[in-house]
Amino acid sequence: MQVISLWNFHSGNTDCTAQKWTVWDTSAPSTSSRWSSQLTWKQEYHSYIAFPAAAGAAV
Repeated sequence: MQVISLWNFHSGNTDCTAQKWTVWDTSAPSTSSRWSSQLTWKQEYHSYIAFPAAAGAAV
């Protein structure tokens, strides 16, 4: 079994709502990879609903 730990520090989610994470297999990145010119998304391996533990959020 393989284990991966993901951390989401910069998403801007400040409203304390649950957010879905997905893990995908993609084509290899290059120096021309950009948000507007993304990799080929091949296969979704897993998804997860994350509940925030931000300051002030009801947990």
